[in-house]
This record gives sequence, C-alpha cells and structure tokens, in this order.
Amino acid sequence: MSSPKDSQEWTQVSRKSRKNKSKSTKPAQESSSSHSHINAHPVVPNNENIRSPAELEASYRRYRERWESEPSCTKVRDLIASKSSCLSTINRAVNFGVGTFDPKGAVDPKASFVQLAAFEVIVEELEKITGRKMETYIQDPMFSASDNTFLSNLGHTVVQDPAGNDLVTPTTFFFGVHLYKGVYKEAFGKHLPALYIGTGWDAWENMMSLKGLEEIEEIHKTYEHCEFPEEKYDTVFSTTSIYWKAGSEDEKSGEIGGEDKGKEKEKDDSEKAEADEDELSKKLESTTIS
Repeated sequence: MSSPKDSQEWTQVSRKSRKNKSKSTKPAQESSSSHSHINAHPVVPNNENIRSPAELEASYRRYRERWESEPSCTKVRDLIASKSSCLSTINRAVNFGVGTFDPKGAVDPKASFVQLAAFEVIVEELEKITGRKMETYIQDPMFSASDNTFLSNLGHTVVQDPAGNDLVTPTTFFFGVHLYKGVYKEAFGKHLPALYIGTGWDAWENMMSLKGLEEIEEIHKTYEHCEFPEEKYDTVFSTTSIYWKAGSEDEKSGEIGGEDKGKEKEKDDSEKAEADEDELSKKLESTTIS
C-alpha cells in the first residue's frame, strides 16, 4: 500500500541483519514515492504460474513448523504471555505488507511465510490472554487470487487497500514488518494500536528527514518496547521491534497528573474508535475479498 500522493505500487524491503547495527539499520535517504526506508525496489503482483492455495498451505505448514522449533518462537510466546495485563483488551489483529507467498522468479518466499507464522502464533497467545477468538485481517496489494484463497482458508479476512487503515483502533494488534514509512503514517493516522510489531524507531532516527514518522516516534516514546527475537544470521525480523502500551500497573507507578491525562486520552481514543465502527463495517462489505 502506498500513500495517496504516492504511486500505486507496493514495495519489497531488503532485510538486513542487526550485526553492525549502526550501519545496517540506517535507513536510506528519503526518496521518491513507492520506495521504502531500506534499499527497496517497486514490485507488482505475480500473475504467472501461480501455485494453488493447497500448495501454498503445505509450504506454510513446513515453514511454520520449522520456526516454531526455534528458540526465537518460544521467546516471542513467553514475551506476549508476560504482558497479559497490558494486552487483555486487544480484540483485533491487523497484518500489513506480509507479501505474496508465490513471488516471481527465484525470489525466496521464506520471509512471508515466517512472518505469517509469527503473526498467527502471537494471535494465539493473545487469544489465551483474552479468552476469546480474535478477528484477523490481512492487507497487501501484492496478493494474487491464490494468496487470497490460501489466507481465507486459514481463517483470515483479506481486505483491499486501503480498507485496513480503518481497522486500526486503540484495541488493535498491528503487525507490519519492513514497511516504508507512508504505510505506517496512514495506518496510524486515526489511532495508535495497543500492540505494534514492525520497524523500530532506531532504524529511522538517522534519516535526514523525519517527516511522516511522528506516530512511530510517539509510540517509541510512550510505549514499552524490545527487539523482536530472531535467530543468528536470520534477517526475517531484522530492525523489527515489539511495542506495547503500558498497562494499569505501569500507570499506577507514574505521576497522578500524567496518569489522568493518559486515561483521558485513552477514553477519547476508545470513544472515537467506537464511532468509527459503523462506518468501518459498511466499508468492509465492499472491500472484503471472499
């Protein structure tokens, strides 16, 4: 998804390791439309030699089984479980930019499959915390018809760009790894999510221009955060951070004035989110891909 002022192409981000962090995570200078913060090039959906949804699901199961056997997956599960008091109000999960699972040529789809696995694992942990089934929505203009069916078969709702922006509320889990800043800007234009997993502020702060990163900066300054666990030499989650809104226990330890202000803002955000629900349901009727 790109900004309305940008072109309609999506961008694929080159993942980089956290080794030599001062160099590898430094975003490139702000460039023309449809370019990411890290060495990206425009891409278009693949419509040739498409694999069937069943084939995609078989590949996904293999990638997911492999990732779940790694220590990083256990760390992610444990982290989410440990923040239960902060995440108990989350009722929706939104995934942006996971990419096609059947790219053109020799492009490796590993990152897309592993990121989807991480998204589903985190949703499972959130469902344990909340005790209820969670709505999940996925958006990416690169999806083929086969991608859409594959994701629908897994129980996700695929929405068309830019309907996903209206799905982000103060009780949303937002997952978007290696997106360019225009995507985050639009997604967080109305509300900041309760849980955000995506490119961390440290990967942006050395840019010559920080215009368009105000929401990411606010999240970095006001949320608790940590790096996303990853395996050595694996770049699927490089420069990725986990941000969660402080829960009631953290608020009680702060100053009374700051606590009241935070509660008032959260109340206003929640009321605004509720007001958007009716409009959102109408939009989804026309933008949901069956």
